[in-house]
Amino acid sequence: MNAPTPDGGTALPAFEPHKLTERIVGAVEGYLGRRGGDGTFRRDLQALVNAAIDGGASASAPSQAREVTVLLSDIRGFTSVAETHPLPRVAEALNRHFSTMCDVIYRYGGTVDKFMGDSIMALFGTPVCRKDAAESAIACAIAMQREMEGFNRANERLGLPALHMGIGINTGEVLVGRVGSELHSEDTVIGNEVNLASRIESCCLRGQILIGENTLRRSAPGLLRVRDPIPLSVKGKRDPVRVYEVVSLGPPWNLEAPERDVRRSPRASVHIPFSFQVCEGKLVIDGFEHGTVRNISIGGLQAATEAVVQPHLNVRFRLRLGKLGVETGDIYGKVLTIRDGEPARSVHMEFVNIAPEDREAIDAVVRATLAAPPASSARQREPDRRAPGSARRAGAAAVGLHELARDREAEPGAARLARP
Repeated sequence: MNAPTPDGGTALPAFEPHKLTERIVGAVEGYLGRRGGDGTFRRDLQALVNAAIDGGASASAPSQAREVTVLLSDIRGFTSVAETHPLPRVAEALNRHFSTMCDVIYRYGGTVDKFMGDSIMALFGTPVCRKDAAESAIACAIAMQREMEGFNRANERLGLPALHMGIGINTGEVLVGRVGSELHSEDTVIGNEVNLASRIESCCLRGQILIGENTLRRSAPGLLRVRDPIPLSVKGKRDPVRVYEVVSLGPPWNLEAPERDVRRSPRASVHIPFSFQVCEGKLVIDGFEHGTVRNISIGGLQAATEAVVQPHLNVRFRLRLGKLGVETGDIYGKVLTIRDGEPARSVHMEFVNIAPEDREAIDAVVRATLAAPPASSARQREPDRRAPGSARRAGAAAVGLHELARDREAEPGAARLARP
């Protein structure tokens, strides 16, 4: 029986963390049917529960320096999705995404630190230190990207928009503890390595996983397969840092990152003058630069320009697709590589945000350029000018196919098929 308080109330029982831990661990073991065994599961679970209780019971406890692997994921083009779909449907799609990704994160031993808009920050190596924290984070990232294909199929059935994400991972010493004020605080991690994880994530393309050099070094030799290093200029660092795109992870994980559609899409030679604006963060800079698109696919383009641009910059532009009589809406691209030349430099960029109808129009240009169909099969009726914008664009593209094909037939050698 609880003791009475001086004002006649009843005192709460004394807080006994070890007993609470035992009750929670016993309940979880019973639910999962994991009693017995070698005790590893129970020890890990006890450590996790103790860390959670200690963190909540000791808000004034000092922060600690600890090596942690930080995983950051972000939905690409989410602003456009939010602008073109009803907000309740956007919220439904986002909540489904968070639920699906959280299941994967916890399955691979991670902890969700916070949601930031459409981003997720997950930690590996805290509250329980793990020797395989970096490998677990990489395995988790691959599993998250693999989950997206089924997730988007379900979204299509539910009438929800498809979502695509990029994932950045970095490992290093951070400060783990409670941050905030008396009115609001939270347990989180801070430090330069967290900032670098954010910078790495910001350079990811849709469907891509990029990791820092520290994370690469923490994986067992021969276990991880990555592509060639990508130099990344980071504010506050004199020399570029190197990041790597994850391809696969060996035993015991045996996971392969899904191949991105962009790498499989054919490219066609074109000549399309265009103007573009450079983006800094979320802001679009006033003023236009100019160039000419030399080849294009549904995933990106290569252009010639005299403008000075840097790798990893985002740009915004529209394309007028000549004979098709189509002008796209705003397309956002990320600059990947630059090759200096005279008089213009060659810039290769990948689309990071493009409307489905614009993607279809570009696909029509590529198909017509690479393999000119017979005029009879390409000829369609004049599009209805009263139809919605997306329908008009698709109809205009179909109408213009046979004219573009006829023009290309008169230019021997002008069309070529190339894969990046």
